[in-house]
Parts: sequence; C-alpha cells; structure tokens
Amino acid sequence: MNAPDKEDFKVNFRLQEERIATMRKEMESQNRGLYRESFEHDNCGIGAIVNIKGKKTHSTVAGALSIVEQLEHRAGKDAEGKTGDGVGILTQIPHGFFKKVCQPLGIKLKDERDYGVGMFFLPQDELKRNQAKKIFEVIVKKEGLKFLGWREVPIHPDILGKTAVDCMPCIMQAFIERPAKYEKGIDFDRRLYVVRRIFEQSSDDTYVVSLSSRTIVYKGMFLVGQLRLFFEDLQDEEFISAIAMVHSRFSTNTAPSWQRAHPNRFMVHNGEINTIRGNADKMRAREETMEAGCLKGELHKVLPAINTSGSDSAMLDNALEFMVMSGMDLPLAVMICIPEPWINNKEMSQNKKDFYQYYATMMEPWDGPASILFSDGDVMGAVLDRNGLRPSRYYITDDDNLILSSEVGVLDIDPSKIVMKERLHPGKMLLVDTVAGRVIDDEELKEIMDRVSCKEKLGVCFDTCHVWDGGYDIVNHLDEVLSEFDRLIGLDKLCAVHLNDSMNDCGAHKDRHQKLGLGKIGEEALRRAVTHPALQGRPFILETPNEDDGYAREIAMVRKWQEK
Repeated sequence: MNAPDKEDFKVNFRLQEERIATMRKEMESQNRGLYRESFEHDNCGIGAIVNIKGKKTHSTVAGALSIVEQLEHRAGKDAEGKTGDGVGILTQIPHGFFKKVCQPLGIKLKDERDYGVGMFFLPQDELKRNQAKKIFEVIVKKEGLKFLGWREVPIHPDILGKTAVDCMPCIMQAFIERPAKYEKGIDFDRRLYVVRRIFEQSSDDTYVVSLSSRTIVYKGMFLVGQLRLFFEDLQDEEFISAIAMVHSRFSTNTAPSWQRAHPNRFMVHNGEINTIRGNADKMRAREETMEAGCLKGELHKVLPAINTSGSDSAMLDNALEFMVMSGMDLPLAVMICIPEPWINNKEMSQNKKDFYQYYATMMEPWDGPASILFSDGDVMGAVLDRNGLRPSRYYITDDDNLILSSEVGVLDIDPSKIVMKERLHPGKMLLVDTVAGRVIDDEELKEIMDRVSCKEKLGVCFDTCHVWDGGYDIVNHLDEVLSEFDRLIGLDKLCAVHLNDSMNDCGAHKDRHQKLGLGKIGEEALRRAVTHPALQGRPFILETPNEDDGYAREIAMVRKWQEK
C-alpha cells in the first residue's frame, strides 16, 4: 500500500478546517449562550428505608432493593447494556441469619454484636487468595482478637455481563469475635478498623468492602436488577434490618469497578466533590501533627487516612470513618465536612455560627453538588450540599418507616399511610436514631449542646426509668443504649445514676417509678446496669416509691449484685 503524498495531507487538513468552520457557524446561529451539551452530567441514584423504632424486618431490605431497581435511569451501564457501573446495599448485620448460615461451617457466633463480619473481595487466583487470607488471620491474632472463620458468599455470576465476570473477585466473609475488654459498638468497631487498615497496607490484591460489628455492605458491578439476584443472602427472609441504604452508580470521574461501587463503609453519595483534590491533600498534610485520643499510640497503624486512588465518594468516606474512629460522632463529622452556608446568614444564631467557625479552623468544606446518606448501624442520616443541587425527598409512614430517595415515586405507598412528606434542604441534616426511636431535626442536632455555656462544668444523670420510658430499651439493648449515650453526650459527662424500675412499657413517655424488680424493667436488667463496666465508679441513687425499710432491702439487693 502506497503512503499518501503531501498533497493528500493538505486536502485532508483543508477539509477538517472547513468542517470546524461550519460547526462554529452552526453554533453561533443557534444563539445557545453558555450552554454546552458536553458539560451535562447525569447523577447517581440513592435511597434508604429506616424503621424509626428500630424494628428489624426483611421487608426493609426488600423495599430498599425495590427502590434501587426503580432507579435504573440513574445507573450507568456499558455499551452492550449487560454490565452496570455499580449497585449496592448497606444494612445492619442480620444476627439470626448469620447464626443460621455459620453453624454448618463450624463458626460459633455469640450474641448480637459480639462479633464482627468482614465482606472481602479476594483474588480469584487461589495462591494469592490463600496468602491474603492467611495475612488477615495473622493480623487479627496479632491485634489481640479471635478469628472465627471464613464463609464463601453464595452468588450467581451467570446473570452478569462478560465485563463484570472477567474482573469479578472471589467474595468471602470473615468473622471475628469481640473480646470481653472491648464494649459492643464503636469500641469494638475501632479495633476492627485498626485490623483492616493494617491489612490494607499489607495486601494489595484484596479489597475490604466492610468490616464491622454493626453494618455490612453487599455491592458489585451490577445492573440495578442484578443485586438482589446475584447475592442469595439478600433473598433470605431471615436477612433482616431496621436500616437499608442503596445506591446505583453513574460514573462521572472514575471508571467503574467492583471496588468503586457504593455503598462505602459509612455512606452513599449522589453527586461530585469538586474540591476533592484539595480536601485529600490537606487531610494528608495534617497527618504529621494529628492526635486522636481513641487511637492513641496507634495512629501509625491507620495512616494515611485517605486512599487517594479511590473515587471522590470513597475519599470522603475515608475521612468520615477516620474522624469517627478517632472519637467523633458520625453526625458531627458530616456537619464539619458538609457545613450549611453560615458566614453571611443573618437568620442563623450566633451560637451556631460560632460552631461552624470553630470547626472551619480545622476542616475545610468538601464542596460540590452532593446528597449523602450515612449510617453507623444505630443512626441513619442524610445531608444535602449547601447549594441544594442534588435534591432528595422523604416520606414518613404510619408504621414508623422513613423512606428517602433522590426522587419521589420509587415505592408504591398508600397515600393514607403517609403522615409526612418533606425534602432535604440545602446544608440541612436529617437524622433517625433507631435506638431512641425518633427523628431528630437539623436544629436540634446543631443547637442543643452548643447552647450550653461552660460545657466543662456540664454533667449528666442517667435515670434508668427515664431512659426506659423515653424509648431506650435497656432490657434488651443496654450496651447499645450506653454506646449511644457515649456518642451523643459522652460517658465522661456521666456523674450519677438514678436507679429505678418503671411502671410503664418502654417508650411510654410517662416517668412512673417502681420498686426494683417489680416493674417493666425487671431485676435482671437492673442488675446488668449496676454491674455494667461503663457505669462503674458513679454513685447509684434510689428514687423508688419506698419507706426506710424498703430502701434498706433494695440497698442490700444492689450490694449483693455488686459482690457477684
């Protein structure tokens, strides 16, 4: 074949110039202003269902899967239409389900939250996979935890497109027992965080999807309808949760992969963080001077906090996780990263402005059009960017479910069951506390503690009857209630315990004291409260309806509990 001569090149070049000139004339004639189709971006789909009272059901999980299946128009896919950009779900750990499926494997699980579950994307190569598993087991043992075993997750890869199958990892779960010296909840999860960060720096071929005693994530390179069908676990009626967050991905700044599918470990995200490079760089720059009380002496194990190879969503999740594991409440961490517009807001209280100004000295905003859902397994919250560019709407139904999505119409709900319709407002936060069983609005979240002056002199009394009547189930979930107290207030502010039984059911909101052991709380639950490690060293004060001889009997009863 003869090479083209110079005249051919000249002709082709001239033709290209003519085409460009024609396109310019067409654009000018249309008078389109600054608008360009090339600047258009679609965005991801997000959704969540949470039972406000903390009631765990499979219908919550199934409903969330139905939401994401309705968001197909917000999910990216390849040219063949057989491989998606990514779909996933975050739920609470279904204890009954895991106890059932782990028993035949010889993995003995204790009570709820007495163990952590890790979801792993391991190499398909058997040698590399075994090496990664062994490294993880060694790290778990070295960090003073007990490794219980591995479970291969039942999957159906035959429903996937070729692109997804070709890069599909081996999906397995790991189980780790909680040592008695670590409290249930965030205390134990912090140990799992250290284990995961050490492992991630030791094994490049493995991705840890989630590792927690409270939440678990199922995700991958799916079309929206494939998530439910791919994972057998999600179809089991015993797979129950009070919280379920879902996400369908439309990639805008990173290529699709199994790892980049949402949810991340704490959040799902619709939008883009436009300041991501600066945010990540500044977080890395602070590491030389960082201190974290809850990770004292162990920061070197978890740093760097940000994995800059991840998407903007993953990097924000890294930052939130690091702040939470360092001792900060998750809602507070989100407020700091995504503040509402406050500098020139004349309607905002000075206390709230001071709040934002204080934290602005430590953390710059992670800015951009973004709607974020977040959860730690006890609370589920949502926040909208301060410009309101990624709207989200929610319903509250008469059966105590809050349903939130990037748009309305994702679920067929009988209008007669809806008690509230609302939307997220720019810079505002919505929080559902499943332990307390209530919805907390933005003003309450940001103002209560901030309104108190001389915070160092503030102390709190824990009244067993008040807590029970207020809706905190200290009979079945004492550890979780105390963890929530520590998260919202801080056990360091706990100065005394009022020890009372109650005449009422949990959540009655009536405050009617009863003699110890004769009420709805009961002797056994009160005994666990008196002997709980988190409450030791505080004075216990009886306020039961007794005379002197009755108080004498109860004092003797409490002392006997403490001796055992």
